[in-house]
Amino acid sequence: MISKNLFYILLYTIIFIFLFIKICETKSIYYNPIETYVNNTKKNSIIQNTQNKHIIINFSNKEFGKKMYSNNYLKTMNKLNINLRGFKSKKELYDFYLNNSLINITEEEEEIFRYMIIKLLKKINNMVIYNFIKRYLIKITIVKSNNKLESGMPHTHNKTIIFPQSYFNSIKHKYNLNFMESMLENEGLTFIHEILHIHQRLNKQKYLKMYNLWGFTKPSYINNMNEFNERNRHNPDGLKVDWVWKNNNKYYLIGAIFNNNSISLTDTDYVAKEITRVDENIFNNNIKDLIHLNKFNNFINYFGINNNNYHPNEIASQYFEYYINQNFLKNYIKDI
Repeated sequence: MISKNLFYILLYTIIFIFLFIKICETKSIYYNPIETYVNNTKKNSIIQNTQNKHIIINFSNKEFGKKMYSNNYLKTMNKLNINLRGFKSKKELYDFYLNNSLINITEEEEEIFRYMIIKLLKKINNMVIYNFIKRYLIKITIVKSNNKLESGMPHTHNKTIIFPQSYFNSIKHKYNLNFMESMLENEGLTFIHEILHIHQRLNKQKYLKMYNLWGFTKPSYINNMNEFNERNRHNPDGLKVDWVWKNNNKYYLIGAIFNNNSISLTDTDYVAKEITRVDENIFNNNIKDLIHLNKFNNFINYFGINNNNYHPNEIASQYFEYYINQNFLKNYIKDI
């Protein structure tokens, strides 16, 4: 059984650090209502339902893939990661990611997404969080991907959030059925999760300080890392895969690892692997046994969550998601 008191203490400690960061960043920004906007070309039911209110959201089209993958992400791909993404070669992978991974977002999908964000912002009565989301909306770009891209998992690159076709299908379906609570508590919180990944990327040193407080370190070198690196699923939201977590004077690698039966990108085990320290920040990977994170009691009890916990970036985004859910959507999680 997870310690609820420990979870909430840790959760609100993280939120306090986060709010302190944002107060420093937004001290010159004040809470303003969403500005009035009248769409002169299209006054459909979606615009009318938002009472002609508008926020700036940057959407892009299928051609944006060439710019989006100008980073080093594709260069990191090893053979196993390429194959489990459904490609036979790096050339085939490059062609898909650069030329066929994105789909144009329709005008209706843009309006429904905007409607969801407006509804989400109306729920948030905290000035710092409200201004953080609104400010970062201007910084980021939203694109729609083929469901094959990263096995349909939402993710980020640079200042871009990629949502799969299935995500837009879902918000359209829920909008038509007027299932707003479900939309906010699922797709809305997915947006919250991903926007924090953008913040992490733009504020690496601040997050590193927080991760150090959690016991994570960035090692200088780990001996015998080839197999662990080969089997680690590449994650665009956190490219570094050799995070070391210290607990009770022991050191552990954590990650999402493909197993011998993996046939797709989602077939991973979230694991910890004990390693030994041989110098100040140098380690030796000489223990073969893996510990599944959902059975690693010290890890679960410390962080208070047993899902999406294989990388400090993911842990931080999960905490932010839970914070928004419990404080503004009022959907309290009974069993993490």
